[in-house]
Amino acid sequence: MMPDISGKIRELARCSAACCWVYLLALTAAVSAQAQEVSLTIDGYATDYQWAHSSNRLAILIGANDANAWLYILDATLGEVTEKIALPTQEHIVTFGWLADDNGVLLATFNHDDGSGAFYRYRFSEKAFVNIYEHVERIYAQPTTITMDHGSSYWAATYVGEGHPDVAIYQDETMILATDVYPNTITAVRWKDHQLYCISGAYLEFGLTREQRSRHPEFSEEMQWGKDEAMVYALDPIAQHAQFVNISQVSLFNASPDNAYDLRIEQGEQRFTITFIRNSGE
Repeated sequence: MMPDISGKIRELARCSAACCWVYLLALTAAVSAQAQEVSLTIDGYATDYQWAHSSNRLAILIGANDANAWLYILDATLGEVTEKIALPTQEHIVTFGWLADDNGVLLATFNHDDGSGAFYRYRFSEKAFVNIYEHVERIYAQPTTITMDHGSSYWAATYVGEGHPDVAIYQDETMILATDVYPNTITAVRWKDHQLYCISGAYLEFGLTREQRSRHPEFSEEMQWGKDEAMVYALDPIAQHAQFVNISQVSLFNASPDNAYDLRIEQGEQRFTITFIRNSGE
């Protein structure tokens, strides 16, 4: 089934992992100065994307389960692809996140046949894939998102098991907290001011786990089924507390960290078009 990358928010909220075949054939670019937009059309299927922490670079995972799997690095300011990284063909890479210093990415693999997986670090300066976090504890086998805190040792992953998602926060290889949002959903999106921004339908303000929420004096039995609509929460890894954040879910996924750019991705039958929209006043 062809993924609708424009619906990534709905897909990530349900923590479904897109797995698609891709053949990279050509790259075209068109610039619209009047609308302050830059569009790039790339043959194939995009399965994941993420902004860098401190620059207007965007990484896109293309063809995650094909022998010709790639990670493209795009510069929104230049409006062009600046780097193409061929990914290991023997691994099924399902998601990735920028390293804390923006000098590379952390890639996650998952084998649907036996449930195994690994994490690989790729630094642009080294151009090598290094197996790390070999002993890290996973909530479930399959990771669906990864995000690393800029300038610290904190990072987070969303996992899914039998259709049920939860989030783990780590400090290096040590898990320091894990959510329990059953029967609701959650996905980790990005870090901001050393807090993890997530989207969830659970009442996380009353606790990160079912046990914590059930003991909260303001939590009722009806609340265990969650809210009518998912909301954005900021999780503090030190206080291990979450609070509601009034921010657009669309901008949480698509706006660059400095809010200089938004993006739009439209997936066609054999190619996708990504458009960088420069925000006015930037």
